[in-house]
Amino acid sequence: MKLIIVPIDFSSDSINALEHGIKFANKLGAKLRMLHVEKDKNFETPYFFRDLENFSGKTASDFMNLILYRHQAEIETTMDYVVLKGNVSKEINKKAEADKANFIIMGTHGTSGDDSYWMGSNAFKVVTDAPCPVITIRNGFIREQVNKIILPIDASKHTRRKLTTTADLALVFGAEVYVVGVTETSMVDILKRVDSWVKQTVDYLNQRKIKNKSIMIQGSNITDMTIDYAKSVDAELISIMTDQGQHPVSLLMGPYAQHMVNNSPIPILTIRPNF
Repeated sequence: MKLIIVPIDFSSDSINALEHGIKFANKLGAKLRMLHVEKDKNFETPYFFRDLENFSGKTASDFMNLILYRHQAEIETTMDYVVLKGNVSKEINKKAEADKANFIIMGTHGTSGDDSYWMGSNAFKVVTDAPCPVITIRNGFIREQVNKIILPIDASKHTRRKLTTTADLALVFGAEVYVVGVTETSMVDILKRVDSWVKQTVDYLNQRKIKNKSIMIQGSNITDMTIDYAKSVDAELISIMTDQGQHPVSLLMGPYAQHMVNNSPIPILTIRPNF
């Protein structure tokens, strides 16, 4: 059975990610595992639960049990939780690898100004080294269905490696894929390469009978253009790659991916080149 891991730091962002994770788990027929990583021995009641009456929980496990109780009826398979100690991003990725997770779904920000929430600073650290695809979701995004997926294609060799996972999700959700050729240059050879790879991507989607549209966009900031286009078509997911290596024409990796994960109001599916 497939497995989805959802990191929980008790912020509203992580609970929002959990609710999305349950929807994905139901669509994929996957088990869902919540994961909390304790940073230190001192544990205070999270703000998210401080209005509770008649609840005497004091530990992270107590509150994870409460979340499980509140949400387990919503999932069609099974749902459990794990509480670990250590470095947040490292423990999340180690657990995902050990459990052979298919996806990590997590929020991108904790509650501003409260150091007890670790989601924000660790989201991209998880993305960078994750052993599986990661979907990051900002709080406030509450769509229940994935109808439109943005698939940016640049001129790097790795750009199409996100295609299979993106196509698989499109089939599960019955979503339409918008193939967006993106460049920050007017160099003819680069434009031709991107256009060729867009056409190959469209051919692949057609072979799998996935509805799609394609467009070429050129400008000075790839991430902002991609986000703006995704908002203009009312998309629910943007699929990108991430890589720490440098590549002269790789515009959707490294710092570009970080900017996308941290700033996109639309959920980001991030896939490493070796997936």
